[in-house]
Amino acid sequence: MSELFNLANYGPNAHAERVLLSSVAILLLGIYVLLQNRKSTGNLAFSLICFCMFVWLSGFGFMSFVKKEAITLYWFKYAEAGVCFIPASVYFFAVSFVSLFKEKRHWVVFCYSVSTVFAVLLLSTDYFVSGVHKYYWGYYDLFGPLGHAFMVYFVLLMMASIYRFYYGLRRARTEHAR
Repeated sequence: MSELFNLANYGPNAHAERVLLSSVAILLLGIYVLLQNRKSTGNLAFSLICFCMFVWLSGFGFMSFVKKEAITLYWFKYAEAGVCFIPASVYFFAVSFVSLFKEKRHWVVFCYSVSTVFAVLLLSTDYFVSGVHKYYWGYYDLFGPLGHAFMVYFVLLMMASIYRFYYGLRRARTEHAR
């Protein structure tokens, strides 16, 4: 863990600086939206998406500064922990946006539960990541079997979210609601 905070293990990377700046901007956007109406489930859901994206991008930003493979795995797991909750947060936002949260609350809880299982497995096992590969811009992960299963979950939940948006649009009775 002390190696994680040793500045000698990090080096300059213009790609990483931009990613870190973007992560902070997204976090600030999420905070701003939440503060506009803390009681709105849509605002909360959007802010959760922003927080997940902040964790993801800040982790990949710091990972791009790293010179040692072992430290890269720490940052990757930090970043992917945020990614684990993106699909559940997007689904939460979709059902909130189209006013279906009360009807679909159980599905939102289920999605966050599945995301939590993936995050715990990511952080506690090596089945999610089988290693890293060094590219000209830095290290990047190689998915293991759980990583591939997560990608299936991610795609399916994003498709379900798009369906909820589409369903909400079709269900809207007025032009203003659309």
